[in-house]
Order: sequence, then C-alpha cells, then structure tokens
Amino acid sequence: MSRDLFGWYVIERHWGRIGTAGQGRVEAFRERRQSLRHLAAIKARRKSAKKRIGVTYRFVKNIVLASG
Repeated sequence: MSRDLFGWYVIERHWGRIGTAGQGRVEAFRERRQSLRHLAAIKARRKSAKKRIGVTYRFVKNIVLASG
C-alpha cells in the first residue's frame, strides 16, 4: 500500500504464472481505513487458497522494479 500525489491510498496487486506477462490491478481509496479494510479482505481470501486451489499464496512486500 502506498500513497499517490493526491493523497489517495493505493493498493497494487500483480499475479500470474511464472514465465508469463501476468496481470495486475490498482485500486485507490480516499481514506486509509477503507484501504486497510480492503487489504484485510484480500488477505482473508488468500488464506483459503490452499483449500480452493491446492497451493498457498506468497505475499511480497514493497518490491520496486526499476526499468532501464
């Protein structure tokens, strides 16, 4: 979670299989409380992944990819 230039809280998610371009989603919230609630809902869903899809998720924190 980060903040943009306008003060909104931004949650950026990326997923996909190894070796593919993958997909992503960016969601912005005006209030920190809203973003934390949304983040908690995402984490709760990910905790049930082992039952649903057979593998667990690995959370990655604050990775910044530099290009060029």
